[in-house]
Amino acid sequence: MGFHLAERPPVDIEFTDLNYTVPTGKNSSKLILRSVSGYFKSGELTAILGPSGAGKSTLLNVLAGYRGSDGTGSILVNGVPRDARYFRKLSRYIMQEDVHQSGLTVYESMKFSADLKLGASVSEQQKQDMILDIMELLRLKKCEATLTNRLSGGEKKRLSIALELVNNPPVIFLDEPTTGLDDLSSSQCINLLKSLARGGRTVICSIHTPSAKLFALFDNVYIVAEGQCVFQGLGEDIVPFLAQNGLPCPKHFNPADFIVEVSSGEYGYHNDKLVNAIENGRCKRWNRKPPPKDFTRQTSEREFRQLRKQPDYGCSTWEQ
Repeated sequence: MGFHLAERPPVDIEFTDLNYTVPTGKNSSKLILRSVSGYFKSGELTAILGPSGAGKSTLLNVLAGYRGSDGTGSILVNGVPRDARYFRKLSRYIMQEDVHQSGLTVYESMKFSADLKLGASVSEQQKQDMILDIMELLRLKKCEATLTNRLSGGEKKRLSIALELVNNPPVIFLDEPTTGLDDLSSSQCINLLKSLARGGRTVICSIHTPSAKLFALFDNVYIVAEGQCVFQGLGEDIVPFLAQNGLPCPKHFNPADFIVEVSSGEYGYHNDKLVNAIENGRCKRWNRKPPPKDFTRQTSEREFRQLRKQPDYGCSTWEQ
């Protein structure tokens, strides 16, 4: 395959003491995130894992800027407090449900997305070339004339990603991208996300019970339990981390499954101990992986200035 999306300027995201509360009644509320901290680097594919109701999707939404009015804490983007309006230009959020216009083909959906996001600033020929390149990259060429309601689950997910790649964002958030996919499609999806991260992007996704094979594909994992961080670092370091805290992982046991079971209380209550050991996400001891050999970290202030100058929308309200 000869085409590769252009590399993006690095965007590192650091958050400290995030709290998020949701109302549960007229005069009551529930604390969903409890002073969590963490650091997600560009060029890496990060998985947010945890038991059901642990706060995975809430953390993803807060970091993406979809929630925030009921939260406190600090979010830094490249060491600077996040500007929500500017951050929307840097990032894209791909939701769990693949909702597409059923009356449009794959190509028509891509063209519609390009027209909305790029507007008249990009020529029709450039849009055409970009669409064809992205479809080739995501293996959608063979179904470009297929109506979206006739796509397989894996094809729908790849189309969801393709639609957001039109303006080549440096940061991509995904909510459980493998839900509803078979093992092969799940593996293809995560491998695709990893290749996007290798182009300098910060790719962060929540995921539910990945297989051992799938789990090994992630560069960085962030485990949430009861709204707190019980581990952040390399997936391969979960076993020594747990062993150091008196929780040896049984042989031939998927470490991802084991730490989720531990944080669910299936082996007794250990969450406070793990939260203290990882300092609720502040500890970086277990995240010592150097940048991949095929990833070059280059900061381009010119690119960031150009992004800031871009209008919030590619075309006017009238055109939309």
